[in-house]
Amino acid sequence: MRRISRLRPAAALAPQCSSCSAAPATLPISLRAAAPLSTTSASSLDLRSLFGGKKKQDADPTKIDPADADALHKAKQDRLAADLAEAEKELAEFNASQRAAAEDSTADAATPTIRKQQPKARIVAAPQRKKAPTPEEAKELGYEPANTADGLEEIGGVEGWWDRPGNWHDVNKVPPFSLRAPAERITDGETLGMLVRQAVFEVLTRSSARRDVKNSGRWIFDLGALELARDMRVKIGEDGSPLLLDSQGKPARADLVRKAGQPGHSRPVVSPKTVAKVLGNIPAEDQWKEVSLQDPLFRFAVAKRLFHISGYRVHDAKLMQCQTAGELARAIAARPKPAKVAEAVRRDGALLRLPNLQVFDRRVTPIDKEKAVGRWKVIEAELEKRSLPVTGHKHLQKGVERKWILGKA
Repeated sequence: MRRISRLRPAAALAPQCSSCSAAPATLPISLRAAAPLSTTSASSLDLRSLFGGKKKQDADPTKIDPADADALHKAKQDRLAADLAEAEKELAEFNASQRAAAEDSTADAATPTIRKQQPKARIVAAPQRKKAPTPEEAKELGYEPANTADGLEEIGGVEGWWDRPGNWHDVNKVPPFSLRAPAERITDGETLGMLVRQAVFEVLTRSSARRDVKNSGRWIFDLGALELARDMRVKIGEDGSPLLLDSQGKPARADLVRKAGQPGHSRPVVSPKTVAKVLGNIPAEDQWKEVSLQDPLFRFAVAKRLFHISGYRVHDAKLMQCQTAGELARAIAARPKPAKVAEAVRRDGALLRLPNLQVFDRRVTPIDKEKAVGRWKVIEAELEKRSLPVTGHKHLQKGVERKWILGKA
């Protein structure tokens, strides 16, 4: 039995032009769907004739009516004209959009762009180079070049630049630790211990105003302050707080400390001998050595004031180990330990008095021994006669064994 072969559906045979990717200038023109295809041919088989039926006498399919042909042709022409008009309309819209985009870009380019002004840089750029005139141009200007440096004035130069005060500005003006330190530094241990008491009394007078304690460099130190502090004493309360009393047993006033900013006061000059003479007689019931230095501000103020009136600076390591004013006075009065044995022997002085003993700061060499007996001049003359070095071994070659070990020989 004959069968009709299967065909794909008509929708699959339609051209998919709308999904194709084209260039930017290509216009997307939609096409009409193709007419549905017939699954049977024009000369289709008559089933009735196969089963012995009587065949119907139909008209000849090859013969087409002229009127129908003209109508089909006219419909086809109308359809093509409509598609062409639609394509021209889309092309006109595309060209209009392109012209509008071009005009917008031209207007943006013509409009000036306002930029933010950058901040001025702190680094000054190098100046522009200036070209010197050529010899021909210099002659026209009336310039006569010099053949030698005789008579020419020297301007600038780097010689002595570091010694010129104008090149330093305020860099080398470092503020010192104190502007009121005495010109003559006190080194005597007992006198320094007395000045520790003076510093403690002055700081206790101003201890109520903590801000004023920081400005202890402005306090005046003169003979009057020493005499006032000589008659004062300190009494430790039950809670451990110190109380400064005057000669009559009353709380001391702030007259002990005067600022340098007050009129009628100039910078005082007190010698170490005057300090030792005035502070020689201290009341026996004075408890100033028991004043605590636990407060960091109070401890620093005492050390700073001590430097102002004596010129002696207490090291931080030594200052942190002192818990009371008495410990600070003993630490300052104690002589520092000698760094070498020779210094300790010289400080003692007992061994230096022996007639057959000498003290050297360094190791005694064979040359020192030869010089002691007077043979070194003879040895030196003999070495020079034989063209041998007197001292040192830099002229000698290095041992060849080292090259053997390293495999270089």
